[in-house]
Amino acid sequence: MGFSTSSNISFFSLAIADGCTASAVLVMSFEDMFDDSHLPMTMTDVALLTSHAFYFFSSMCSWITTIISMERTCCIIYPMKVKQIFTPRNIFAMITGMVIYQIATGLPKCLATVSKRMLPSLLVMRPPAGDLVLELDNSRMPS
Repeated sequence: MGFSTSSNISFFSLAIADGCTASAVLVMSFEDMFDDSHLPMTMTDVALLTSHAFYFFSSMCSWITTIISMERTCCIIYPMKVKQIFTPRNIFAMITGMVIYQIATGLPKCLATVSKRMLPSLLVMRPPAGDLVLELDNSRMPS
């Protein structure tokens, strides 16, 4: 087995991308965990970060599924040439190229969104929810 065939490389990459997509959805589903936490970010901030990860990995799943479908179609149309067309090296190059393309197109948008939305909220420390903040009233102090 191993990575000696192009199908194994494709399905392994698809499994990794699916696992990362599921992890992003799992993080987005824990919104109650961030409501009472002492972190300087809200659930909206966490959802914003994980939505970019979800978009990246789900689009990678789509691209890898397309590669698998193209390989299966070529198995029907060109049964004798498919092993020469879809070598493990070619599949690895296609998947690596798609990852680089996704990073190059998605990272600027993610950084622009994060810098506009999250940077001001991370710089301001909010008191933890539920804690009592005491203030001094100087007007009642004896002089």
